[in-house]
Amino acid sequence: MITGETLTNATPADNPVRKAYELEWGVGPNRGRSSWDQVTTMYAIFGTQYFEEDWDGSGSLSNGYSWNFVEGYRGYAEPIDNRYLESKIERLMTLTP
Repeated sequence: MITGETLTNATPADNPVRKAYELEWGVGPNRGRSSWDQVTTMYAIFGTQYFEEDWDGSGSLSNGYSWNFVEGYRGYAEPIDNRYLESKIERLMTLTP
């Protein structure tokens, strides 16, 4: 999921979120970046309002570490609608601080 494309047109040049995108990540005008932190925050706040949870399955890393999902402890959450969630994040990112 990519967000931040609207910052150039929707916020003033001194907006702190816009500045972070420009200075920290070198993202130019009207370009976004991956939104891991924003997506995680939305899940922490809204839970299943915007996400589907999956507690069945397992995962593994190339170094051999593996795990099983356990309900309430380890699972997977997927946005119900990526475009809708992107628009919600964009709106929040462009609000006046």
